[in-house]
Amino acid sequence: MGLTDAQVAQARRAYKAGTLDVDAAAARWSVARSTLYAALTGRTWATMMDPPPVRIAVARQGTARRRLTTAQVAAARHERAALGTSYRTLATNLAVSEESIRAAVTGQTFTTLADPPPVAAVPPRRAVGQDVARRIIRLRAQGMTWPDIGARVGVHNSTALRVARRWSSIPEAPSDT
Repeated sequence: MGLTDAQVAQARRAYKAGTLDVDAAAARWSVARSTLYAALTGRTWATMMDPPPVRIAVARQGTARRRLTTAQVAAARHERAALGTSYRTLATNLAVSEESIRAAVTGQTFTTLADPPPVAAVPPRRAVGQDVARRIIRLRAQGMTWPDIGARVGVHNSTALRVARRWSSIPEAPSDT
């Protein structure tokens, strides 16, 4: 269902008075924010002139987005460190993008916020080459456990197992001696 004449008039008056919460009004009237903004500015409801459409100042690129506060970032860092909450959940709870919350939590942004300190970013996955695969297979042949092999070559134990299964048929590298 769309907006009524009375709702558009009420929204325009409230916007001019500075008391309109666009998100709340859009949710209350079950319309999208863009629908409400179109009615406010006269892109739709252009013939309704009492009250007239409002002028909405155009914000510079990026300033119209939701901004995080230092308190929100501090709470997100604490939650990520203590509970391991995913970036997706944090972003959803704070109504920001995953990229924004990840940058804030890991200290790429909010660099002056020292307490709590930034949460270490998880390093990206790296490919395991043939030399590492050969080393994993050799260590397993010597009787080492998967956790020990993983710790020795710098990968998770499940990665060591997966690499050994995948690369079990690679030939041994020729020795230089």
